[in-house]
Amino acid sequence: EQTLAVLKAQGYRTEAPAADQLLARLQRLLKPYYRPGQVNQELEALLREDLADLLPLSTYRQWLDGLPKAKREAWLASAGKPEDSVLLVRRKLHFVIPRLKLGNIIITPQPPRGEPVSQNIYAKTKELYHSATAAPPHSYMAAYLWLRQQFRADALVHYGTHGTQEWLPGKERGLSVYDDPLLALGDMPVIYPYIVDNIGEAVQTKRRGRAVNVSHQ
Repeated sequence: EQTLAVLKAQGYRTEAPAADQLLARLQRLLKPYYRPGQVNQELEALLREDLADLLPLSTYRQWLDGLPKAKREAWLASAGKPEDSVLLVRRKLHFVIPRLKLGNIIITPQPPRGEPVSQNIYAKTKELYHSATAAPPHSYMAAYLWLRQQFRADALVHYGTHGTQEWLPGKERGLSVYDDPLLALGDMPVIYPYIVDNIGEAVQTKRRGRAVNVSHQ
């Protein structure tokens, strides 16, 4: 709320809703990702309420097919086919990207590291947060692809300690653009407000997440 108010005062095209209104809308975005329920119904509801956008499966497939063959085949062997994602709607042809649009700024939850194991029961995603071997689901990478190619984000500001992008599989340092943490980001700059007493994980955001940390508290 404070960040949005400052940005608006500085001339950025955004809105600064009251804290209770902002919280209610953000909780609404999280519901399909983390709470039991009918996933497709929840996603369609977000679309009707203008709280989500669509990324065509064909766009995602084009990006996936452009990866090196060894990387693509290993990922498909681990994560399965993108067509099998439960976060696809409209005849399974579009990924749904929950987002709150506030002028030229959007707020979107980081996608879960694991998809629902069925339409009503979610995988225990906390067990995957630090996994160095479990490939991210296609819906995870689709959300970042939407940020880069469709929304055309100038920068990503990550709130929260900690995220999952900087813990994705890949080398511990000196990452390749085809290691998962950087594959998600592409060339997006990352700004990361980070609590000052969590030095170890802040280093991880810089070393593996290519973040610029802004310490607080």
